[in-house]
Amino acid sequence: MAAAMVGAVAASKCHPQTIAVCQTRAEGLGLEAVVVDEDKFTYGKDVCGVLVQYPATDGTVADYKASGCVPGGPGGGGELGVRRDSLESLLNFQTLICDMTGMAISNASLLDEATAAAEAMTMCSAVARGKKPKFLISVSGGGAAGGEGQEASKQAILKANYMAKRLGSHYPILFAGPNGTCAHEFILDLRPLKDTAGVEAEDVAKRLMDYGFHAPTMSWPVPGTLMIEPTESESKDEIDRFCEAMISIREEIREIETGKADKENNLLKHAPHAPCVVLADKWERPYTRERAAFPAPWVSQAKFWPTVSRVDNVYGDRNLVTRWANADEPVAATA
Repeated sequence: MAAAMVGAVAASKCHPQTIAVCQTRAEGLGLEAVVVDEDKFTYGKDVCGVLVQYPATDGTVADYKASGCVPGGPGGGGELGVRRDSLESLLNFQTLICDMTGMAISNASLLDEATAAAEAMTMCSAVARGKKPKFLISVSGGGAAGGEGQEASKQAILKANYMAKRLGSHYPILFAGPNGTCAHEFILDLRPLKDTAGVEAEDVAKRLMDYGFHAPTMSWPVPGTLMIEPTESESKDEIDRFCEAMISIREEIREIETGKADKENNLLKHAPHAPCVVLADKWERPYTRERAAFPAPWVSQAKFWPTVSRVDNVYGDRNLVTRWANADEPVAATA
């Protein structure tokens, strides 16, 4: 069986969630994904690819030119596949990776690192059949290794850790490092709330709309979670507002847990609150219109109104929605 080696400067330098995705994907492809220490790694005949994190999960930037991870050494004849998740200048980044490894680019694309890890395993599977070595690099949210790119990476990592520190006392955080730190993103585990309050990740995501925020990545790479990835350009004021919104939502959930709010008829289960609901003549909910639509001070100053209230996502995904020009003139159905 071919082995797809997954490593960086050390095994712990890759995001734990990235390693988990690799191992899950590799198993389905008949590969073995092994976590290794770069210092002890040699590129044997049974290895069809290497996945490294750059910058690493702790923010370090390594030089892979002299690494045993490069097949045949620098310029050793392998191909380089780049997967990165940011939209900064990809061409400059390709040049950087070429300089770093001494290898030519064969392909590159813009993907989040979890998707990149899954695709890397697919590439490894193809390589194992073709017996052609590749060097696969999964890149976290940074730019170039020096100058502005490295500073952007530092800012993204700093802001993610700041947010994780603020929210860590309110929600469990998955895949934190030994010192409780994270890379440029972190995952809030909302699964316990289903047992304590009947609240799911979808409820929190939709309630965030009432606070003026589009929800972060939901249920990826772990179902029932939110993955938060602040950009390096995000201001501290905006980051603080988001943290305060999440903390406020946690207090709303606590009202359900303590019995102060009903498990089904509450702020989260009815979120988001559209104008047609809040401004209706009839209001029979156990909370005020103000709490529904203006849950935080900044919302009163600049309100972003959701256009529709709660919809049944699953029903919408499974059932065709038909639109009619008028009652007498049917038109083609649209999803």
